[in-house]
Amino acid sequence: MEDSERHNVSLRVIPFSAFGHAGLSVQSFSLMRFPLILTKLVEPPVVYTEGAEGALYVERADVITRSSEAITALEQVALTERDTRVLVLKIAKEHAA
Repeated sequence: MEDSERHNVSLRVIPFSAFGHAGLSVQSFSLMRFPLILTKLVEPPVVYTEGAEGALYVERADVITRSSEAITALEQVALTERDTRVLVLKIAKEHAA
């Protein structure tokens, strides 16, 4: 929960009531976008996935687009960051008792 307060971290929960969302049909991935650096070089976005055979870094445009669309779909059904914190703290208190 402490990390979720950082400016570069976004923690959002998808409630069980959001069944049938895009997150159920995609594997775990990270979409990395890089800022413009001082030398004006631009690094292309990369999708990172990890599996039993190791890590995979993909720069293909179709994979980047599909991953971006999946993130957008997940954001549409996820709780807000504030509501996520409230829910996680509520559950933590229930399990601490």
